[in-house]
Amino acid sequence: RLASSPTKQLSQRRSLLDHQLTHSVLLCFWPPSLCRLQGARSASVVVRSNIDTDEIISTVTEKWDEVENKPQAIIYAGGAVVALVIVNSVVGAINNLPLFPKVFELVGLGYSAWFTYKYLLFKSSRAELAADVEELKSKIGGSD
Repeated sequence: RLASSPTKQLSQRRSLLDHQLTHSVLLCFWPPSLCRLQGARSASVVVRSNIDTDEIISTVTEKWDEVENKPQAIIYAGGAVVALVIVNSVVGAINNLPLFPKVFELVGLGYSAWFTYKYLLFKSSRAELAADVEELKSKIGGSD
């Protein structure tokens, strides 16, 4: 029997992973009596993740312990977050102007076409791109 609160019902439904699935792939997270979907049938969905959170936490902790100037790192991280918020606001404001979304789409389409022609179309240019990516990976991650 489910609890009376809708949030408790939802959390219990999520923990049971018991969803109502229709032929049109509509998911219903509520009990079947509330869904009333014609032709609905129940289906079990099992989600498994290979992410080891303990390993991630230990890696982040090790990296943080290696940082020598912690206040400076915090200031840089905070500055990055503030810059991201500002850039997001500016792009959102520009995107609300009537002409700019279409211009952005054209620029993106043009750049995608150029990138495909320059780096993906020919075998020699694909090898050049792979070499550039490997060089960038070695610069960022250091040589092992």
